[in-house]
Amino acid sequence: MADKFERTGLHAVKSERVDAPVITEYPLTLECEVVEMQSQPYGLRVLGKIVNVIADEKVGQAWHSGADLMKK
Repeated sequence: MADKFERTGLHAVKSERVDAPVITEYPLTLECEVVEMQSQPYGLRVLGKIVNVIADEKVGQAWHSGADLMKK
């Protein structure tokens, strides 16, 4: 199959922390490592550990502007 990212117009770079691409257009990326996989009656549950957060500056601004709302 041709490059999936080329078809969508998105761009990816290799993560420095996990074996996965980081899509540069996404404003927020949580890079995770799998800790445990559990078979459940409703499907597979994957537990992970966040090892890195990549956030656009605007995400941080939105988070801080809503901080007072989260304290209530």
